[in-house]
Parts: sequence; C-alpha cells; structure tokens
Amino acid sequence: MVATPQRKVVAVSPRRVFTVEHLAYVALAALSVFVHMWALDGRALHHDETIHAFYSWTLYNGQGYLHDPLTHGPFLYYWTALQYMLFGDSEFTARLGAALFGIALTLLPWLMRSDLGKGTALLTATYLLISPVALYVGRFIRHDIFAVTWELLCLIAILRYVATRRVRWLYTFAAAFALMYVTIETSYLFTLTLGTFIILVTLWQVNRRLLIALGLYALLAVGMLKFLPAHNGLVVTQGADGQYVPTLDAQGQQQWLPLPLVTEQQALVVRHQGMDDLLFSKTGPNGEMIAEGYFSKLNKTLFGSDTLTIHKVNNQTLQGENGVFLHANITGVTVLSVIFLALMIWLIWLRRNAERQSMWQRAVQRAGPRTLLPALNSLWSIHGALALGLAFVIYALFFTSFGTHPAGVVSGITGSLLYWVAQHDVQRGGQPQHYYMVQLLVYEPLLLTVGIGSMLAGFGHLAVQIKRGAALTARRMAPGLLGWWAGGSVALYTWAGEKMPWITLHIVVPLTFIAAWGAMVVLRWAFRPVGRRLFGAQAAPTPRQERRLLLAYLGAFVLVALFGLIQLTRAFVVSPEAPTGSASTPWLVFSLLLIWLALTAAYGMWHGPRRAIGGLLIAVGLLWGAYSFRSAWRLNYQNGDIPVEMMVYVQSSPDVRRVMLDLSAISVAETGRMELPIMYDNEQIWKWYVRNYTFKSEFSGAMAGPAAENIQAILMIDSNWNANTGNVQGFVEGRFPLRWWFPEQEFYRFATMAKIDANGVPLKDRDGQTVMEPAPFEQDSTIGRFIRRPYDAKTLNELGRYLLFRQPPAQLSSVDFKVYVRPRYAYMLGLPANNTQNPAQVR
Repeated sequence: MVATPQRKVVAVSPRRVFTVEHLAYVALAALSVFVHMWALDGRALHHDETIHAFYSWTLYNGQGYLHDPLTHGPFLYYWTALQYMLFGDSEFTARLGAALFGIALTLLPWLMRSDLGKGTALLTATYLLISPVALYVGRFIRHDIFAVTWELLCLIAILRYVATRRVRWLYTFAAAFALMYVTIETSYLFTLTLGTFIILVTLWQVNRRLLIALGLYALLAVGMLKFLPAHNGLVVTQGADGQYVPTLDAQGQQQWLPLPLVTEQQALVVRHQGMDDLLFSKTGPNGEMIAEGYFSKLNKTLFGSDTLTIHKVNNQTLQGENGVFLHANITGVTVLSVIFLALMIWLIWLRRNAERQSMWQRAVQRAGPRTLLPALNSLWSIHGALALGLAFVIYALFFTSFGTHPAGVVSGITGSLLYWVAQHDVQRGGQPQHYYMVQLLVYEPLLLTVGIGSMLAGFGHLAVQIKRGAALTARRMAPGLLGWWAGGSVALYTWAGEKMPWITLHIVVPLTFIAAWGAMVVLRWAFRPVGRRLFGAQAAPTPRQERRLLLAYLGAFVLVALFGLIQLTRAFVVSPEAPTGSASTPWLVFSLLLIWLALTAAYGMWHGPRRAIGGLLIAVGLLWGAYSFRSAWRLNYQNGDIPVEMMVYVQSSPDVRRVMLDLSAISVAETGRMELPIMYDNEQIWKWYVRNYTFKSEFSGAMAGPAAENIQAILMIDSNWNANTGNVQGFVEGRFPLRWWFPEQEFYRFATMAKIDANGVPLKDRDGQTVMEPAPFEQDSTIGRFIRRPYDAKTLNELGRYLLFRQPPAQLSSVDFKVYVRPRYAYMLGLPANNTQNPAQVR
C-alpha cells in the first residue's frame, strides 16, 4: 500500500472585499461632507442660534455654564465650546457641530444593513442626504440634530444587541441614551415611544393576558384624567391698591377656572438650581431662611405653597394654591400606577408555579436565543449594572457642569420635565395641529405618502410575526420598531404644545427609515421573476426586455411630468388677464393624473399589475425625489436666510451679517483690531456679533444720555428708537430688517371667527374662552381653502406658485434695527454722510 500524505486544513478568514455597496457609501460620505460644509457660514445666525453660539462662547472663555431648561440641555454648549477651542469662534465653527452630526446621521444606516437589508439601508442614507429638513437642521446650531442622531444610535444599539449580544452595543446604548438626555427634552417623548413598544411586545410574549390588564389600567388612567374634578383657581383682578379681588361674571358670580398642572411661575422656580447651588436649605439660628435649597423649591412645585398663589394663565389672573399633586387626577393616576406596577412585578417575576419558575423565566425559555426577551434578561448582569453606571455618570457630569453645580443631578430631570410640562400649555410658536403635515407636504411629500403607508405595513409585519409565533429576532422586529418610532413621533409631536420647524426632523428621520423599508418590500414583491407568458406572448419576458420596457415606461412618465410642469408653470403665472392664474389649472392637474394612470395601466397590461405598481413607485420616487432635492438646494443655499421658506420661519436678515462685517472692517481699518468703541441695546443677537469687541457697552431701552464722543457705532432695535432720538445726534443712521418671518396666517393657518349667538354676543365655553368657528372660504388661508375645495383654481394656482417658486401668498413682515455710525464711516455701509437727518435707508 502506498501511504497517502495527510493534508493539513488551515482555517482561512474570509477576505474583506471592497464592493459596489462600499463605493456607494464612500460617495455618500463625500457628498454629505460637501453639502453640510459648503457655505456653512453663508447666512446670519438665527436668533436661537445666537443664544447657543454665545453661551458656548462664554463657556469657552471660562465664564462657566449653568443648566437652564429654557436653553435645553448642556451637551451642545460643551461640544461647541470644544470646537471653539480647537478652531476658533466663528459662524462656521458655531455650526460645525451640527454639520458633523448631520454627516453622521446620513451614514448611520450603514450599521442597520443586517437588520433592514443592504438595499433599505442604502436607500435610507441616500434620502437623508437630499432631505430638505435633514440637511437644513443639519446645518443649524440647535439641539435637534444632536438629539435625533443619539435617538437613532439608541435604536441601532438595541437591534444590534438583540442580534449579536455583544456588550459593546449595550454600552453604546447606555452612552447614546444618556447623551440624548443631556441634549434636549424631546428625549422624554422618545423614551415614551421606545418604552411603550418594548413593554407591549414584551407583555405579548410573556403572557397575552397581561395586555388586558394593561388595557384596563390605561382605561382607568384616562378616566381619572378626564373625569376627576379639576383643580381650579379663582379669577381675580388687581385693584389700584395692589390687592386682588374676585372678577364677577354677568350674573355677579365668582368665576373659577382650571389651573394648569405646572404654571409658568412655578416652572421658573425649578427651572434651574440657581447660583447658590444648594440641595438643602440653609437656615439661621432663629430658623430664618438664609438660602433656599433646590429640594425646598421642588416641594413647592409638587405640593403647593402659600407664598405663590397668584398665577397668570391664558391672559387671566387666577388665585389659589397650586401643586402637581394638588390635582386629584394626577394624584389618582400616580397611586393607580404604583399599584399596577407592583401587581405586574408580582405576576411576572415573583409569582412561581409548581416548578418554582416565574412567568418571566418560562417566557425567556420559550423565546429563541437571539430575540428580545433573552436580551432583556441579560441586562440583570454586571454589564447591565456597568452600562447603567455609565449612563448616570454622563448624565451627572453634564448636568452638574462637571461637578461645579451638584444640584444639577436633581434639576437635570425635575427642572427640565416640569418646565416643559408648563411650556406645553404656553404653546410656544402657537402652531396649529396640522403644522407638521404641512411641512411634510411642502418639503417631504414622498414621506407623507410612502412613509405613512409603510408605517402601517411595519405594524402589520410585526403583528404577523408575533401571531405566527416566530422568534422575534432583530431583523423581524426592526420594521415594527421603526414603524412605532415613526407613528409615535407623528402622534406625540402633533400633540405637543410647542411646534417649531426644526422639530420636524424628529418626524422626518423615522419616516425616512420606514419609508425606505416599505419601498424595498414593494419593489422586491413587484419585480420577482414572472415565469409566465403575458397576453399571448410566446415566452416569458427576458430580464433585458423587462428593463427596456421599464425604462420606456419611466421615460414616458417623466416626459409627461415635464410637459405638465411647463403647462402648470404657465397656468400659475399671474397676469392682468388672469390676476389669480389660469382657471383651467384643475383640469390640467386632472388630465396629468389620467395620463399617468393610463401609462401605468398600459405598462401593467404588458407585464402584469405587480410590475405596474413597482414601476409607479419608482416613477413617483424619482419625481418627488427630484422635488425634494430642489427644495433642499433652495432652502439651504438660496433662501437660507429669507423666510419665503416655512422651515426658515423667522430669521435674522442678510443685512445683519453685512452690517456686522462692515463694522468689523471699519474697526480693523481704524484700530488694527476689534477695538472700535461700540454700543448696543438689549437685543439678544448683538451679544454674539459684538463678542470680540474690546470697547463695547450695553444699554437696555433708553440710553443714559447722549453717546460719548468716542462711541463710533450704535446698534438699536426699533422698539428703542423713540426713546433715544436725542442721544444719537451727530450719527448717520441706516435702517435694515433685523428679523423677518413667514406669512403663516395667509398660508397654512385655518381662519376662524367668533361664534355669535342670536343676540350678537360671542359664545364662551366652560373655561371662559371664546367659541370659534371657521371663517368664510374667501378669508381662509391657502391650505385651509385647499382642504375645503381642492378643485378651486385660484387656490391651486396659489399653492402651486409656492411649491414651485416659493412665492408666499403675502408679503414678509419684519422687525427692523438701526445702525448709527459717525459720518466718516457712512460710505462703508452705503449710507449718505451729508445729512444725519436723512430718512432711514434700506438696502
């Protein structure tokens, strides 16, 4: 026999191959850097941006930081201060942090390829790159771009931990969750959304009967909130002697109205810990209060105080002791919640069967090894404790200003939560309930349709998986989780009292993920191999034939769209013959829809309905994607400081930046550095723009007297002009827009009017508010008229002019400022120097 030599088998690790997918992400990364960084300092800082940029600058200059929920969480300020330290302070570096996080947000879908699929992740990243809302907020120094990035990283960490059980994802979640909390108070809404999803899915898998108990608890809680008696305050009026007396109604009776859960005055008490920085009060030898501690302030807000009994609510004055737990419904729900939580703990973890196993242990054993329940069960470990500790350390460091204000460890939660509960009733911005739907219509129409539909499909996908008893792996859970995130965001931010354009990002990002998932599901279904002949063909179509016919269909669809765009552009134009645009616009829109449907039907006749649905989705995606790209370009690079854009809302005008650059040039030319003596009033925006001037002085309202001879420039908002007319003699003045804003009343707010009874008296509701009803059709806004009569030609033309050309239905309004300079500098600002009494100049 011939001996056969034994072969040694060596394990070879798989080679990492650079694929087309990798190339696509590299291209996306390069494009994302470009679009986020290009002309980042090309517009003046928004009012809110100047607040964030200036407080970051004071921190950078060693003046410290004290958390105040009014300006949200501390992360942005420390991050921006770090950038100032590395790269200097400027408008570019102020926005640099937002741009970096915008880039990261665009590329984070890469980490979800295993859970969503490579195509879905790539499609998501591509859309985030061109999304008008994501790009605008990603170049805007506010907290939202940071918060949404942390939110997404939390979801990624959850899915990756469930799928891999690697502890690095557990620590990633802990760090991201804590950083989200120290960024902005929207973290509470995200926690509610994420928490309800995990609770519902967990209870379903542990024991479905627990969901019945949860439903009963929810019904009881809603009933208590709705039907338990409200905590009222007496309506009063302050007399000439300073005393408050009851305000009587028409029948001579005292009026009582509900007090809010937390009034604005109470919110101010717990808003931050104050510079005394005490957790507990200090008293003197006779018991007198020397300094009030934070716990004492918190106690007054939670349980009431006889020293704070006058509250301003909805332009009325109410008298009465108020506290969170003086409201019977809140106390009732709190007690109910404690009882329900104790019952759930007993049923799930403490109650044992004959085998000495708890309900939780049995559920974990039934679940698959890489599913949600075992992942949750693994949190009871040393790694779970360390992750919790990591989250707390991050939270405590930021809210205590790295140990300098210890009371922040409490006020970080209580101050933030209670202050923004009060702001819910204040409703900053005063936007209507449909505000975000209009934002999506204007900027993200693809998400408004595909996203909403995919969100419902995601719910259905998760329900089917659970009903089948399939192991709830990360890949099976991801669509439901993303759909819940999207649906919860739409619902909660629509409900929340404060509505602002930048908050739209919290809706856009989850809708983008679930829309990409839904689109890929439809496309995979639509373009599966047919394997059969259609309409008498000799054989099934080859892939090449299918591609050709699809391209032909898409080409025809786009050509019709281009033709329709040309015709609509002509129809929208206002002329003496057509002062409101063409009357044939509704018929033109209807004809375009019919042609598109006919094209789709013809395509379906050749290749079947599935192909037709897939082709239609691609065609609509291409058209609306092109619209979104154009909207993103105009919003960010053309109209970024011009509020013809709803997202811009209210903005510092371009003149602010030009004037401040001119003054800087004057200062450098005259003194060689920023030493031009300058005065400015109490307008917040000036603090940022004059931060580097050596000789600067601030005044509030009226100046103390005429400007000194050495003062070379004065900046003043319009509300202070009249009070300082005699103090600016010898200066040349120029008038410019300081802030201007979008005509929201004429475009999207629903016009209302007071409802009148038979005697012509306005009706009042039980809270004393005037009952309103819709105004006549002609007086309504563009969106209001479009909802009431979508076929009205004038309304369609008005809406079309805005969507295509950003022509609002009314003029922009503004608050103006004046710059006063010595005559020898007037020419540098384009002002006439020969007449100091010359009327205000506007450029």
